[in-house]
Amino acid sequence: TARARGLPLVLICIALLGVARSDSVALEEENFDSIVGKSELPWMVMFHLPRCGHCKRLAPVWDQVAAAAKQEELQVGVGRVDCSSQPNICERFGVTSFPALKVLREGGAKATDLR
Repeated sequence: TARARGLPLVLICIALLGVARSDSVALEEENFDSIVGKSELPWMVMFHLPRCGHCKRLAPVWDQVAAAAKQEELQVGVGRVDCSSQPNICERFGVTSFPALKVLREGGAKATDLR
């Protein structure tokens, strides 16, 4: 829907207004299917590498997006995947460059790149 497509921009704008607390969920092989896979909500996920400079700069903003989503009670989950320790998840979603931002729907069955 048009509303869902505009959601990432809304979250980023809210985050830039100064929400400081992080509620971004660390997604790992052990919890991915139980969190994202069983969720009816869409999930915005940042795939990153700890050594990546662009990832390091995006991380605080991503944490603010997560906090804003929670504060505003938006119907979206916000998570992150460390591709250095969770390569199977990153491979599953075709992540080859970093950071990669995706919206996962239907338990991860549908993935859309955020650009």
